[in-house]
Amino acid sequence: MSGWALQDGQPVAVVVWRWGPHAGQLAADITDALSANPEAQAAFDGLATFYRKAWLRWIEATKRLPEVRAARIAEIVRQVEAGRRERS
Repeated sequence: MSGWALQDGQPVAVVVWRWGPHAGQLAADITDALSANPEAQAAFDGLATFYRKAWLRWIEATKRLPEVRAARIAEIVRQVEAGRRERS
């Protein structure tokens, strides 16, 4: 290995970021619904990427049905606030 090597005791900078969709990457209607309920927002943010993506796929499947989309967004807020990772 050429280029650089760490020495014993040398400080190292580490950058950590969340993987998968999170608040800054969601559609505005989803962001608004979650931000209106801090407990739901925290619960959603705490979900593993797998679960966040599953919830978002379920919502995105309603692109042509705005009333169904709104109902599903309300449902995700209720469900994640109640501690559910998946739809029941």
